[in-house]
Amino acid sequence: MKINDLVAGLLSLRMEHGLHMSLADQWCRSKILKGLLSTASNEVSWSGPSNGSAKEGSTTMRGLRFTWLVVLVGVGLLSGIAHADAIFQVGGSFGCPNNSCYGGVYTLNFVGNNTGTTFDVTLTAVTPTSGVAFGDYISNVEFGDGNKISSVSLTSTSLNAGGTSAWSTTNGPLNNSGCAGGNNNFGCSSQNLVGELYTLAKADGSTYSWTWHVVFSNPLNLSPGGMHIGLQYENAANTSNGLIVSESVPEPSSLMFLGTGLSGVGLLFRRRSRKSIL
Repeated sequence: MKINDLVAGLLSLRMEHGLHMSLADQWCRSKILKGLLSTASNEVSWSGPSNGSAKEGSTTMRGLRFTWLVVLVGVGLLSGIAHADAIFQVGGSFGCPNNSCYGGVYTLNFVGNNTGTTFDVTLTAVTPTSGVAFGDYISNVEFGDGNKISSVSLTSTSLNAGGTSAWSTTNGPLNNSGCAGGNNNFGCSSQNLVGELYTLAKADGSTYSWTWHVVFSNPLNLSPGGMHIGLQYENAANTSNGLIVSESVPEPSSLMFLGTGLSGVGLLFRRRSRKSIL
């Protein structure tokens, strides 16, 4: 068995049982791991017991020691990998051009079998503490990966987002009128008005999250061009021109890979009139 096979298997295992880590950490650790794999595959392999000379036995023992060294180091490197198949993040340390994130940080996290069609998808929003969106409310949230969605249901939200009963979910894209039907490439949830007012998910620096159980018509599409994060900010009375998240195609230099995971950076916000069409 070659060392790179061992570490690759370890990587696959840790992808299912790890913890969240920053995208920068993922990039650094993937570079180190890649170097370990390269060194191991070029220098050492072990194919079991041998009846060769003492010199061959010594080489085998050195190979075994090196194997375990790589595996142990790999455990340390991979201990923080996210329990996810794909992570897309924008904002924060990954700045948006022309302040198009309005001070917010947005993460889309897919968890499931990479070869399957069923995923739990979580959208997390760290809302701005100043700027044009500050003080507004998140009225709609949306996601997509370019695949048609067979079914989608909102299974949980953060406590401060009011729970699933505070949101209505549909298959369809986000436009200036909110979540619209007719295009099942997207899952979209709208905040229910209370007395004709938005009362939840205020943009005041708080963090909110929404998790959907999704069945796609095809396995997860890791092409960043198909990924979509959508949010809309509105004032409490639902009378303002919303701030809309638009589709994103990340720059190649913004993409980072770690095993079967993919992390992409890039999102474009556009301020649009309610009466305009995306």
